[in-house]
Amino acid sequence: MPIFTQLASDNFTPDANPLNPANWTVPSGFNAMQALSGRCQDNGGGDSQSLYTGVVFPLDQYMQVSLNALNVGDLIELGVRQDAAGTTSDFIDLSNNGNGTLTLSVFNGDTNPALYVNSTLPFSFGDTFRLAALGSAIYVYHNGALLTQQTEVVPQTGVPAPSISIQGAVTNQVSVFSAGSVSATATLSGSVGAAGAGATITLTGTSSGTTTAAGGTGNFSFSGLVPGTYTVTPGLTGHAFSPTNRTVTITTANISGINFTEFTPAKSGSNSGGIMASGPLFATRIISPNTSITGTNLGTEIRK
Repeated sequence: MPIFTQLASDNFTPDANPLNPANWTVPSGFNAMQALSGRCQDNGGGDSQSLYTGVVFPLDQYMQVSLNALNVGDLIELGVRQDAAGTTSDFIDLSNNGNGTLTLSVFNGDTNPALYVNSTLPFSFGDTFRLAALGSAIYVYHNGALLTQQTEVVPQTGVPAPSISIQGAVTNQVSVFSAGSVSATATLSGSVGAAGAGATITLTGTSSGTTTAAGGTGNFSFSGLVPGTYTVTPGLTGHAFSPTNRTVTITTANISGINFTEFTPAKSGSNSGGIMASGPLFATRIISPNTSITGTNLGTEIRK
């Protein structure tokens, strides 16, 4: 499964027409889109498209939006690896069938036939759709669940940038845009605190390894991890950690905040008052109502 790292987001506030030009670029021949009440929509000029160019994305990238409104017969298009002309990308088309279902089509380039079509996809407004490209693979998610995985026929190597295109009425809307990079492996990171600096951190599970907590901070990380379940265990002579280990599952995102608290365990032999006993211990055994003998051997009964 791909690992997603968010690099950009837009909640489409405040209202703006066109979308913030510092982040969104309009390809030649297309109209801009506008932000209105936290939603992205056509600005009334017809076929609209905008590319998110506010950050530099790697070629392996994803984008996600929530679908808020789509009239029957109209079209919303979501793309990744989009070129500056707005004509080359991996993209999905969403079309409202009017009966509680969508037709969702996956394309690899504007001139190629659809790689996948689902003409009866149940949906509700507010659903999320995510499109990702990793290597030659195209992934489509609906509400966080993988809907389909396809393979590029023609490699797409545009700007590259994620894009949104809306065709039809101004009332077709999406919201809560996010986008970022996609990788095949994840990073797991955490800390044992400055007092635990130098600790050996052991990773077991789907893959295994060890690393050393950084001096001064106690931070540590493991990279190149495939999705799976892992157990992290810190160790340092003369120190203990709480919890003793932590188990985490990597699915589609990097994992951070795997933290431990270092403490020095109490030495054996100390009592609740914090006084360490040293030297022989004395005890008195009562032999008779009138006689008592004091000795240094706690396990021996001394009789007169």
